[in-house]
Amino acid sequence: MSIVRLAAAALLITYANTAPAQDLMLFPPSTFGQVVAPQTESLLGDVQLEAQVGAYNNEFISNYGPNSVFARTGRAVGMLQILTNVGHAPCTGFLVEGNKLITNHHCVPGILKNPQMIEKGATSIAAVQFHAGFLRDGLDDGVKTFHVNPVPLETSEALDYTVLQVLGDANAEFGALELSAAAPQDRDPFWVIGHPMGEAQRISREKCQADSPALAKQRLRHTCDTLPGNSGSPVIDAGSQKVIALHHAGSRAGEVNFAVPMAEILAQSNVLTAAVQPPAAPDADKLDAEKALAEALAELEKLRSERAAAVLVPPAEEPVAEPVAEAVPVPAAEPVETEASRRDILRQSQAQLNALGCDAGTPDGIMGPRTREAFRRFLAESDVALEVSDLGTAQALDAIRARSGTVCAPVVVAPKPVSRDAAEPVAAPKPAAPTYSMAGSWRWTATCPLGQATGTTVYRSAGGNSFTGTISGSSGAGTTRGVLSGRNFSGTETFGWVTNSANGTLSADGRSLNLSVSNGCSVSARKN
Repeated sequence: MSIVRLAAAALLITYANTAPAQDLMLFPPSTFGQVVAPQTESLLGDVQLEAQVGAYNNEFISNYGPNSVFARTGRAVGMLQILTNVGHAPCTGFLVEGNKLITNHHCVPGILKNPQMIEKGATSIAAVQFHAGFLRDGLDDGVKTFHVNPVPLETSEALDYTVLQVLGDANAEFGALELSAAAPQDRDPFWVIGHPMGEAQRISREKCQADSPALAKQRLRHTCDTLPGNSGSPVIDAGSQKVIALHHAGSRAGEVNFAVPMAEILAQSNVLTAAVQPPAAPDADKLDAEKALAEALAELEKLRSERAAAVLVPPAEEPVAEPVAEAVPVPAAEPVETEASRRDILRQSQAQLNALGCDAGTPDGIMGPRTREAFRRFLAESDVALEVSDLGTAQALDAIRARSGTVCAPVVVAPKPVSRDAAEPVAAPKPAAPTYSMAGSWRWTATCPLGQATGTTVYRSAGGNSFTGTISGSSGAGTTRGVLSGRNFSGTETFGWVTNSANGTLSADGRSLNLSVSNGCSVSARKN
């Protein structure tokens, strides 16, 4: 760590007034993606503690063994880097089931509303990365980086939470934390695990507990030490080892920090679920009482059976057999006509019509226009009282078989006379050039630096050669607009706060499109 960062850390520990979680650190865009990067001073300059309770008690989690409960719980917690057009800022996030990630709304997407970021000119989020396994400062051994879709699956400014989708199977290697819908109680012990200052993972557990009162205005008050960069850290109940709240802010007014109870988030969320509570252990005294009752009932039933066996019961008279009625023969059901039998009848009908000169085509058992025309000619040349709709029935086949020889006269088309004075043949006019359009539904596959995505885009005409559309797929929902000039298409694609340009060319038949997007994606689309 540089002298500047050491001095800043010393100042943080002794700073008298605590600051809210909105105090951010901002680093140059050139260091985005680097876990171990040159430690420069924050571009925002004003970095302060959120809340310090007595001596600072936030320690590196690497102080504990890799199989300790703290290290195992911390595997699903990682550093989040949010890249904007003016630099990148660190937060904390943690994994839950489904390769989803939870962090604060004021990190993504709310970082763009931070007054300091607005002053710097921040207007868009370009990318988000999740770094798991960052346990020792200056060492990136064991660190794995996952790209994250910056467009939230779900977000709430009021409860300051956001759910993002991780691109890749992070759960397979780093697991997932379970969420608790329990209400925190006064003085409950907690842990807070995160990446303060964008550094290696730390844990706050000494004097880390719920305040009294624990809850106030949909917020959990806690005394766990935090720093900027801890935003989005899980507050973990030490008893159940489940996430009971989402840390999000500190206070300059008192020695407490604030978190959003997970019960409030779960009550609103459509994508998060609470962990299933294990069944309560059975009460030993109750089990003993139930066992004694069952034994008593069994003994009572035994006594009743013995008493009933002692009572003499006169033998019952032999039952008189009822006369058996003669079986009435049931007529056999007529055979059911199957699809196979219908096709066989039609195939035989086609072959017989061909023999009569009616030209039904190949005997394939398929009733096409040629077969119907052959049967119509047969009916016109015979006195059979049937309709064209009877073709394919056994009755029609019998009528065709009853004829022989040539029934249908051949159709002869006389050639057109050629005038001796006829002029040279005029060449047929060339077909008009095809008219191309983007309107309709297109299925696409995109190959991008972050991975592969698939989906559907529906284009609509916006007048002239302009088009607008909606995008849906594995990368999220977005919009598009563009202009088609001949077979050349140029336009833009917008996902959330990110807009990219796209250019491509339609195939000659107008049903295929290949696009190059400014974010490095190559898109291949086919019209439905």
